[in-house]
Parts: sequence; C-alpha cells; structure tokens
Amino acid sequence: MLAWLFHVAKKRPNFLVAASRRIWQAYGLGGGEEFILEGDEYDSAYWDKAAKFFHYHPDDLIITSLEFDHADIYADFDTYQLAFRRLVNLVPRRGRVIAWGDPEAGEALGTPPQRLSARSFATAFIDNGWVAANVQSDGDAMTFQ
Repeated sequence: MLAWLFHVAKKRPNFLVAASRRIWQAYGLGGGEEFILEGDEYDSAYWDKAAKFFHYHPDDLIITSLEFDHADIYADFDTYQLAFRRLVNLVPRRGRVIAWGDPEAGEALGTPPQRLSARSFATAFIDNGWVAANVQSDGDAMTFQ
C-alpha cells in the first residue's frame, strides 16, 4: 500500500513488495529518491539463519500487527517478537518507526525496545494518536479521517 501511495503522490518510488499482480505490481524502478521494501522475517539462507530484514538497514520502518509465523524458524511468539524488536534498533536516530500499538487489539511489539534510537516510536505506543475514523467504503474506494 505504501508503494502505491507514493506512486499516486507522484514520488516515483522504487519498490519491492509481496503484492498480488491482480492488485498492483510487486516491484518497480520509478527513479525517485525512496526505495520501499517489504521486510521478510524468514531466514536469509541455509548458511545464514538470521532474518532477511536484518540485512536491510532501514531509514524508516512501519510495523503492523504481528501474528506468529514461521514456526520452523521461531520457537514461539516471544522469539518472533524479539526479531522485530531487534529490527527496530537498526533504524538510525534520524529515522522514524511507526508500530501498531493498540493493547486492546494486540500489540505488535509489546513495549518499545529499551535502546530505541529512532524518533517516532513513542507516538504509536503511548497515545496511539493515529487512528482511522469515519471509515466508509464505496465500491472500490475507501475513505477515512
């Protein structure tokens, strides 16, 4: 969705995401300044059991809700969450982290990582101030405030 939003905003994004071709394209070289990459928590290779996203070094990061996945790699949900908490610590101080933080619907990371360097993480966790309201669907379009 983020790559599509940047495209519609005429930002000419470069992107690689796991998109369905029926919805939109999975990759593109738009020539713009941004490169949007969907993270992958699965292991990198037979000889490298670390999650692929540890090799990305993101400037900004968005983490949506987490659901336990890849039981062949992660022992339990706590171990799965830990990988994402470590990913957050790769974001530099100038970067931004936006994470799902609704305790009533299930938190993505539980609590912010202790050594967080990025600047926007607390917004999503403390007051969860970004919420879609007045959601309306009209055919293929959806609007919200």
